[in-house]
Amino acid sequence: MKKKLLTALVANLLFFGMGTVFATTPTTDNDCVTFDGNITFHYRDQHDGNYVDGRPSQTRTAFKSTLKLNTNIRLTDNLSLYSRFSYQHMNKENAAFARDYADKSPSDLNDAAIDAFGVKYVDKNYNAVIGSQVLKLGGGLVYDNGFMGRYSMPYAVNVTKKMGAGDVTAIVAQTNYQTGKENDKFLVLQGDYHLNPATDLGAMIAHVNYGSTTKADFHIPDSNITFFSVYGSKKLTNKLDFSAEYLVGTTSSDNQGFQTNLGYQLDKKNSLLAGYYYVEDQANIFDDNFADMTGAANNNAKGILVAWIHKFDDKTSFMIGDLNYKKVNSNSLSQCVTDDRNRLFTNFSINF
Repeated sequence: MKKKLLTALVANLLFFGMGTVFATTPTTDNDCVTFDGNITFHYRDQHDGNYVDGRPSQTRTAFKSTLKLNTNIRLTDNLSLYSRFSYQHMNKENAAFARDYADKSPSDLNDAAIDAFGVKYVDKNYNAVIGSQVLKLGGGLVYDNGFMGRYSMPYAVNVTKKMGAGDVTAIVAQTNYQTGKENDKFLVLQGDYHLNPATDLGAMIAHVNYGSTTKADFHIPDSNITFFSVYGSKKLTNKLDFSAEYLVGTTSSDNQGFQTNLGYQLDKKNSLLAGYYYVEDQANIFDDNFADMTGAANNNAKGILVAWIHKFDDKTSFMIGDLNYKKVNSNSLSQCVTDDRNRLFTNFSINF
C-alpha cells in the first residue's frame, strides 16, 4: 500500500522496530554499492502468570542489542543484488526469552549471520524480489516475519504489479529450516488500493501447506489451510490515524483474528500509539522455529499495546511501551500461549 498501515507499525513495535531487506538509501548514477541499516538497544521487564499448568508466576528482565546491515549492489538501472548481515547480543543466558534469532543455542549470548540475500528488480510497473527475505502478508495478522538468523526467513518469489491507484502482489514461499525439519510452503495473493488521500484498503488470500515437523509440533489439525483477510487504514484528522484488519482461516475452530490501532501525532517529534487485538490459536501461519507468525504479540491471545515514541531526528528515536494480554483458550492446540503477560519495554534506535 502507498502508506504503511498502523497495523504494520504496531507489529514492528512488537518486534522492536527492526528494518527489512528492502530498506535502501537513495542512489545516484555513481552508487553501485550502497549500505544502510540500524542499531537497536532494547530492554524489557516481563511478568507471566496464570499458567494453565499451575506453574508459579515469574518476572524476567532482558537487554539486547541488535545490528542490521543491508547491502545493495546495483547491476543495472533496474536490477540489483541485496543481502543483510544481522548481529544480536543478549546480556545474560536467561534473557533468551527475548531472543529473535533462529541460529545457535539459546545459551550463546552472541549471534551473527547473513540471513537475507537475493535479487531485486524494479521498474515503473513491477517490483520483484527473489531470495531469502522478510515477508509481511496482508496487514500482518496472518504472517509478519521480523525475526533474524540463518533459519529465520523463507525463500520467496515476491512480485508486485502496479495497477492504477493500487497494486497486486503474488508470493510463492518456502521456509528455511535446519536439517531434519520438513519445510512449509505457502502461496499468497493480495491487492492494495489507494481509495483517496485519506484511505487505503486491502484484501489477501494465503494458502499454506505445512510440513510434518510443524504440523506435529503445533498440533495443527490440517496440513493445508487457507486464510482470508481484509484490512485498511484511514486518516481521521491531520493528527489521528486509524487502521484495522480482520482474518479468518479454514480450520474448524480457533480460526479468527482482528486488530485495530490508533495513532496520534502530538507534535513533530512525539507520537502515541494504542492498539487492541484478538487472535485465536490457529489464526496465523506457524513457523517451527518461532511458533506463531502473527503481527500481533501472539496467537491465542487478546490484549492491548500502548506506546510513546520520541524522534530526536530523522535517524534516532526512543520508544517506551506496555503490552498486556491474556490467553483466549486455556486448552489451545498449539500451546504457544499458556499464560497471561504484561511487558514493559523501551527501545532506542539509530538508523544509518
